[in-house]
Amino acid sequence: MLTLEQACGKLLVARLPGLSLAEPDDRLSVMLKQGTAGGACLFKENCRDLEQLNKLCTDIIQASFHTPVLTVDQEGGAVQRFEDALSPFPSPMALWALGETAIRQAQEVAAGQLYKLGFNLLLAPTLDLQTNRLNPIIATRAFSDQVEAVTRAGRAALQAIEAQGLRACGKHFPGHGSTSEDSHLTLPSVDKDKETLFQTDFAPFINLKDELSCILVGHIWFPHYDQEMKPSSLSKKLVSQVLQEEIGYKGLLVSDDMLMKGLTVNLGLSEACLQAVEAGLDLLLVLGTAEQFADAHKELVQAVKSGRISESRIHASVSKIDKLFKRGRPLPKQEMESFKREISQDTEKMLELSSRAIVHYKGEPVSRNNLIDAVIIAPAHKRYKLDLVGELERELGLRLTEFRYELSSELESAGFAELLEDLTKSRSPVIFLSYRSFIKAHSKQIEMLERLKAANLPLIHIALDSPYDLVLTRDSATTSSYALMDPSDLAIKALARILSRRQDKISQQENIAPQGKLPLSIEG
Repeated sequence: MLTLEQACGKLLVARLPGLSLAEPDDRLSVMLKQGTAGGACLFKENCRDLEQLNKLCTDIIQASFHTPVLTVDQEGGAVQRFEDALSPFPSPMALWALGETAIRQAQEVAAGQLYKLGFNLLLAPTLDLQTNRLNPIIATRAFSDQVEAVTRAGRAALQAIEAQGLRACGKHFPGHGSTSEDSHLTLPSVDKDKETLFQTDFAPFINLKDELSCILVGHIWFPHYDQEMKPSSLSKKLVSQVLQEEIGYKGLLVSDDMLMKGLTVNLGLSEACLQAVEAGLDLLLVLGTAEQFADAHKELVQAVKSGRISESRIHASVSKIDKLFKRGRPLPKQEMESFKREISQDTEKMLELSSRAIVHYKGEPVSRNNLIDAVIIAPAHKRYKLDLVGELERELGLRLTEFRYELSSELESAGFAELLEDLTKSRSPVIFLSYRSFIKAHSKQIEMLERLKAANLPLIHIALDSPYDLVLTRDSATTSSYALMDPSDLAIKALARILSRRQDKISQQENIAPQGKLPLSIEG
């Protein structure tokens, strides 16, 4: 029989601060052992290499009083935490450019590897409709902008995930794809009426409600349901009335990170957690410090003691969690070497998938003949290396010129005018990598591309992430263009393979030829 402290703890998932369970702060380790924490969500900073990650997962599983919920955001593409230890894989949008078979292949690899380390919950698939080109947070994390496509892709993903032994968690209900803001930074809003929402943003969740073990609820304000600025994760109308009663969803409801500013901007963490439970959520991701986690747990226990939240409400969520999750089986040391070989083989498979997923949108296919003396113009991104120069040089055995520009529209790209003048004289081919150009802070890229087009240079345009960027060079007579739909290192390596092929091989049927079809409409 659980104590009240342990029952409340089962509803809360923590974030660990380092590479080991007791480093640098063992307070969360103690809470896992006591049962006042119900599990852990791991991030990039929790992974150095495969051996260390396996030990951390093993320690969490063995130390936990509860069957721990061990989870991670491993979506592919822009959002994956362990690409230095496990096989990286393409983004959801890139995979859907190839279809359901590719989605199943990638998710079987990703989920299978996580299962072998003891994970039991994967925070995927993303079921948002990517309908707003100004969206700063979803983009290629979504499969498409169409309900039917997202439903089919989401079904393929969740079936593959669950077949490997993990629980799949569809996100971000009620829908984050049409927002113009990032809920990590502020509270986004979606000003659609109820009929429209049921036909669009809600629809993939409705279509898959009987197949999803879990749904993750985001922090978004829907004014047509709540006149006051209430995040959906705290909204009884959206969680209890719409999702549970009207839609009829009976599975586990998981919160997005309770430390996001979209949630805490007007509320303290502990009060937000209480309101989330009152709204109907079962499992809260409290991904802050040990002190913040302990305070949230303390306030939840106190709310039950005071009568604000009933004990039966807590145990209803505990019952759901108990039915879904089994304690993970740590990977035995004697299986590590064979697991490493499997990861290496799977990584090659994912590289082939990534290569085939590229969309050749316009112009003649590029070959290594087009790349002699090429100049690569790429953003200096804080998160992604985007080292196309390095990958091409390894493929071609040539030295290439690189120019890096700042994404922020408030900063001048020092040297661009001089570079353009030199290019106009030399007529060197240019490979321009753009990243979400329609976001206001990135709009300087549009001007740079216009100036390159005006110079009538041999221009190859790569839309790194959002395929909406393709419209920037759609009407240019001198341009070949590709949509990568994935800014990760894996995708950049795949792109280098595609661009550096021999001319006499391009017309032949090759596994590495681009085969992707645009997963969304870029018109308008």
